[in-house]
Amino acid sequence: MNATLSESWKRTAFPIALFVLLAYTFSWIIWQIGFARIENLSAISDERFGIFLFIGSFGPTLAALIVTFAFGGRDAVLSILQRLKVAWTVYAFTFLALPAIGILLFILVGVPANIPLWQIALTALPLAPLNALVGGIILGYGPLGEEMGWRGVMQETFAKGFQPLLSALLIGLAWSFWHTPLFRFDDFRVGLELPVFIPLYTLSLVLLSFTMGYLWHWSEGSLFIAIFFHAMVNTTAGVLTDIEWWQLDKFSNLQIYVLVLVTMFLTALLAEGLSRIKGFF
Repeated sequence: MNATLSESWKRTAFPIALFVLLAYTFSWIIWQIGFARIENLSAISDERFGIFLFIGSFGPTLAALIVTFAFGGRDAVLSILQRLKVAWTVYAFTFLALPAIGILLFILVGVPANIPLWQIALTALPLAPLNALVGGIILGYGPLGEEMGWRGVMQETFAKGFQPLLSALLIGLAWSFWHTPLFRFDDFRVGLELPVFIPLYTLSLVLLSFTMGYLWHWSEGSLFIAIFFHAMVNTTAGVLTDIEWWQLDKFSNLQIYVLVLVTMFLTALLAEGLSRIKGFF
């Protein structure tokens, strides 16, 4: 490693390490308080845990604000929050890529639908922005509380020397293991055993980080886009695992998870392919 790279790594490593430490500490403390205070807590969907889950989900945002202000001041914080001008192609990818690929994959694999496919497509595609806003952001957990951190600090730092695979790996690992206290819940693991769930879950977040790295790059660091794509991840997972929409009783939890994982992989592949088309974004 030459001197320039060494100095660059030192400047990058400390704020990233501090951010990760603060994000983990705040979230894990809040969640552990919930674990200690609630008797017979066995599911992440338990309404009694909801407030702890929600507050803890803002660990990355709190850590991001502290680290960004400490190293860049007020202007650095405002800079991230004010990036809103984005090409229409970026919006199209944000809202349509995952659900379109997922629905097509389910059709190609032969997953039977319980309702007409046109109804699924109509609900999942034209209404994608509304689904993301309501189901993923207003009523969901994650996008608002996390993206200021994973993208606003980590991706923003790595963007100075954008390397899609390396940044995706580092962000994906940090993002995945931040969820470690929640691995105790069977419904969070969608019924999978820990030795199976952990590598698959980590891989899923690395793949998503790869795609979101390109979105961050294409949108010139739009936190708005990051939040909405995160919301689309959550709502698309719901669409693809909805037993009222799909006949999933013949598929194991592992098979369903792998199908969702393949959807993420194909979306990442699409992002890589589109990035090679000059002027597309």
